[in-house]
Amino acid sequence: TLPDGLSRRPISEEEEEFYNEQEDFDKEEPLIKACFRTELISQSSTLLEWEEQGFWLDLKYYLETMKQPAGMELEDFNKLKRKSANFFIQDGRLMRRHSPTTQMVIPKIAYQKDLLK
Repeated sequence: TLPDGLSRRPISEEEEEFYNEQEDFDKEEPLIKACFRTELISQSSTLLEWEEQGFWLDLKYYLETMKQPAGMELEDFNKLKRKSANFFIQDGRLMRRHSPTTQMVIPKIAYQKDLLK
């Protein structure tokens, strides 16, 4: 397909909304206050048979508590936060948002192979 005429039109100074430098949305993050707060009373430390230590367990911890996992560097935590938009917790299980149905995340390779047999 060909681009339409508007996509190549230069931005004019009369259009204040687009002419002025837009602030980065993430700069305002510290100022955002939650409307409500959920508190996790207890968290099981035992791994389920399909779980293992690593990225997926850190992602599950973050989605349950909305806190940075212990020992994780800030750069890795920012990557984790970006990826977390595609996942959610359902009945204590890490699920991936997918169309037409959601998918359960199974990080343990040995368990994946058993399921595929």
